[in-house]
Amino acid sequence: MTTSEDYGVVVGINDYKNPPYRPLSGAKRDAEDFIEWLKDPAGANVPAENIDPFTKLSDANGSVPTLTHLSQLLMVELRHRAPPGKKRIGRRLYLFLSGHGVSPKGELDEAGLVTVDAEDSYPAYLPGKQSADDICFSVRFEEVLLFMDCCRVPHLLLAPFKVPNNEKPDPAADKVRRFYAFATGFGQLARETPHNGVVRGIFSRILLDGLKGAASTDSQGRLTTTQLGTYLKTEMNKIIIDGEPLEPKFPATSEIVLMEGLSPKVTVVHLTFTHPTTGIEVLDGGNNFSLVQPGNVALTADGMRFTLPSDKGYVIRASDSGRIAITKTDQEEIHASL
Repeated sequence: MTTSEDYGVVVGINDYKNPPYRPLSGAKRDAEDFIEWLKDPAGANVPAENIDPFTKLSDANGSVPTLTHLSQLLMVELRHRAPPGKKRIGRRLYLFLSGHGVSPKGELDEAGLVTVDAEDSYPAYLPGKQSADDICFSVRFEEVLLFMDCCRVPHLLLAPFKVPNNEKPDPAADKVRRFYAFATGFGQLARETPHNGVVRGIFSRILLDGLKGAASTDSQGRLTTTQLGTYLKTEMNKIIIDGEPLEPKFPATSEIVLMEGLSPKVTVVHLTFTHPTTGIEVLDGGNNFSLVQPGNVALTADGMRFTLPSDKGYVIRASDSGRIAITKTDQEEIHASL
């Protein structure tokens, strides 16, 4: 998979100076970690020259980035990468935004990144979904991925804001693949907590874990947005705060292949026979019960051991009696009886 035409726009803001926005601890580090994955040859492998000019991290003075800085970045600087007379910039764009967040009234599918010039009487914010959509509608890229680790607290006095855009939607816009992931639902808080002694955004940490190998690949050794979205939802739902599980949201969910050539994640199944049997069949519980060929099959003293692709449901059936065992490969090793 060629990545020379991929780009990353990364924003991380810790250093808020104006009330009611207190300084954060993890947003800049989350952005830096995402940049590290973007540049990693074993990660997204995006050229540094396609990331560094489009990185905006807040400074200790709380003077950057303002809303003007980010609007200029997306509306002018990024678009200047297109060849003269052309709109297309590249194949894929990664947008990562981390900091305080707000949702304007009536915009249930929007998340806004609060910029450093915001204050109580001027809640300046960059609308993440609208900014990504504008790039899609003008067909600047073939694929656009947006990750936002921001709160989505509604501001009843805040009218929807639109980044100035004088372009009309391109007729080919419906062919642009989009995947947008928000840290939380409308009206909810995104969270940052200490992890291994370092404060991190929970959404960003789980996202990076998934991108670095914790999310399962498909049967072809590919990490897709389907697998990544499932991993984000599953892992965040395990974290309960104030009596509620964390719940990421996905306003756009096109199927995009993020990485290829990976080793498929498998689960070791230890199957115990409670009755004599001449053999078994394994059926895919989510694919019209099609037959699945187990891997690394070995007989044991009381049954069999084999591997199956992870994070799927299966029906194991005794071929001579019809007895079945239903199991889900959601751990490195599981035990089942037949």
